[in-house]
Amino acid sequence: MSAMVKSKVCKEAGFATSLFGRLVVLKFDKHLLNIQYRMNPCISLFPNAQFYERKILDGPNVLSPSYNKDYTCLPFGSYTFINLTDGREDTEGMGNSRRNMVEVAVVLHLIHTIFKSWKRTDQGLNIGVVSPYNAQVDAIKNRLGQKYDTCDGFHVRVKSIDGFQGEEDDIIILSTVRSNGRGVVGFLADNRRTNVALTRARHCLWIVGNAHTLHKSGTEWTDLVADAERRKCIFSATNDATICKLVLQLKQELDELEDLLSADSAVFSNTRWKVILSDEFRKSFTKLKSPQLRKEVLQKLIKLGDGWRTTVKNLDMKLEVPMVWDIVHDIIRYNKDCKADAHEEHDPVDTSYGMENSKVSESFLLMKFYSLSSGMAKHLLTATDGSEIDVPFELTDEEKVIIQFPLTSFILGRSGTGKTTVLTMKLIQNEQQSLVVRVGLECCWARFGTGDVSDQSSILHMHDIMDDLEEFTEIPDSFYIFF
Repeated sequence: MSAMVKSKVCKEAGFATSLFGRLVVLKFDKHLLNIQYRMNPCISLFPNAQFYERKILDGPNVLSPSYNKDYTCLPFGSYTFINLTDGREDTEGMGNSRRNMVEVAVVLHLIHTIFKSWKRTDQGLNIGVVSPYNAQVDAIKNRLGQKYDTCDGFHVRVKSIDGFQGEEDDIIILSTVRSNGRGVVGFLADNRRTNVALTRARHCLWIVGNAHTLHKSGTEWTDLVADAERRKCIFSATNDATICKLVLQLKQELDELEDLLSADSAVFSNTRWKVILSDEFRKSFTKLKSPQLRKEVLQKLIKLGDGWRTTVKNLDMKLEVPMVWDIVHDIIRYNKDCKADAHEEHDPVDTSYGMENSKVSESFLLMKFYSLSSGMAKHLLTATDGSEIDVPFELTDEEKVIIQFPLTSFILGRSGTGKTTVLTMKLIQNEQQSLVVRVGLECCWARFGTGDVSDQSSILHMHDIMDDLEEFTEIPDSFYIFF
């Protein structure tokens, strides 16, 4: 592998060309050593195809069934890409070398997992931890300390890719560090370093990285991730409860909880309920100054996603949260027969939105259709006095309870159970009530404006009334429905 040269002048002068590269340029004969005796065939498969045009053969020793028999008990097999999406790449101090503390924590967890399996055996084991960045190497060394130095037969060493050239170990854990949405991987794109990193392991190679970032890079790593997916060798870290707990603890320690505000993060990817967070919520979350408050908010979101609900106290009414109803076999959905109503009351009504009555027993009604017509609009906008809503379709008793409930409602239900209907009616009810308030205020303004001007002391000036109206500025002039 050639030297790492940053200067353009030195590159143009040829300093980036290795000794073997110079010999090839000078037309010296070259011979390919086409048999490898180091790697398990699962490990050699990708680099052989990617870098050597499938010209490398596996030696008889690595093809023997006994070559890997002592490593079958390890959790991630001979070759695995561990996809870690919650990492954050950053630079330490003023340098350019990068580190990823989430990957550091996962690497230490993997070493400890191997150590627990090794204690049940009596064989020696050498583990190599490799990373392209010196800052990552230093971070792993600092966290690792001398924990395993006194364990006879269990050896761990941490080096950069350049420092590991020409060496090998039983198990290699490769920390790729880079984690961003742009697919930028820096000098990790150097295919020679990639080749070295992927060919140091004898029995197991575990790659820790962000699959999305590496796949988007357009480099050799794009092909590696695609190959791992095709071979079903990708393991999502979010499927490991221990790793998820580890990530959460580390993010709390580093005060980086905002990194977990994603549906695919370690804490939300496997929750009972799908949690989707808006950009506005993320911005508000980052503005929270108290780390403890951030922690509590995130914990509440996790508990909600897992199905937790609180109990409501100090209310006059008897309330169950969530409120549920018994399952019935005959589910009936009725719609008013608008033609019959029109004939009985002799009142011309737009009947274009009518829908046949339906009764469902063996199958479940998943769709309800209501045409938006002038008749529908009239029904939605007539009751402006805050009274009970008159809608063009009948509500069940349960739906009425939710609509008339004065506090915040949390509604769960499958398709066709009336969630949209209930939420729409609640929004309309709130709009009607706010309209009553605005009309009342306008009447007050009219009364003050037409008073007797002879009594100057009783006249309210414009700025006085506007000051009184400021407390009503939060009342919305309109409402919006999002689906």
